[in-house]
Amino acid sequence: MRYKRLLGAVAGVAVAASLGLTVAAEAVVGGQPAAEAPSWMGSLQYKTNTGEFTHGCGASLIAPEWAVTARHCVIQGANTVDVVKDIPIDPALMRLRLGSADRTGGGTMIAIAEVKRPAPNPIPTAGTDIALLRLAAPVGNAPIRIAADGAATGPTRVLGWGMDCAGKQCPLPVMLNQLDTRTIGDIDCALLAVHFTVENCVGEWNTGRGSHFGDSGGPAAREVNGEWQLTGAASRVMNAGNAPAIYVDVPAWRQWIRQTTGINSL
Repeated sequence: MRYKRLLGAVAGVAVAASLGLTVAAEAVVGGQPAAEAPSWMGSLQYKTNTGEFTHGCGASLIAPEWAVTARHCVIQGANTVDVVKDIPIDPALMRLRLGSADRTGGGTMIAIAEVKRPAPNPIPTAGTDIALLRLAAPVGNAPIRIAADGAATGPTRVLGWGMDCAGKQCPLPVMLNQLDTRTIGDIDCALLAVHFTVENCVGEWNTGRGSHFGDSGGPAAREVNGEWQLTGAASRVMNAGNAPAIYVDVPAWRQWIRQTTGINSL
């Protein structure tokens, strides 16, 4: 059984060719266009051959100078055997666009100063598929609060850019998509090799709806008393649109996030 990372749209970019990144570009299946992008929603972008930056993964702003994404979005060879080398991508080859539903413009575009990753498992993106992006400067966008408990089952919203079709290639949408789905119990995802303590199972079986390649690093969020709170970051999928996706449980990493950022209120 082979799992694929939800790696995003890096098609045609120099960083993809030179660093061994998979260039597949797909995203939320069965969702709908987001009315607007939350201020904390980020498009992690990679430098192209022309010097421009294009969308590759999602990310969520959790503090004025910090965003969370998937580890495999910031290391080389994410969909290849080279993933075990855990070699980071040069932060100078990445930018983060925040608060724009349009991945090609608008919002706040900020450079990445530093990338932080926890100590890896033998396969770095299995159970430790989380990374922090330290921005080059604080931004004015309002961040999202990290939820008290990421593993709680119930209604969940996922957001991302990329292809919105299951099982085939289709044009890459420019605008942000969202899907209201559910976080389900880990026992319902045992076949997907979920790491019970640090990962969540988000989505549905055989509905044609769910996260897809390109949603990597992007958020799963839960509404609590009218406030959206971050529960996960997209990690991997086996059968997009027909099986739940695995999201890293961001609240389970709270202590590491606090130690890394130096912000004890996160």
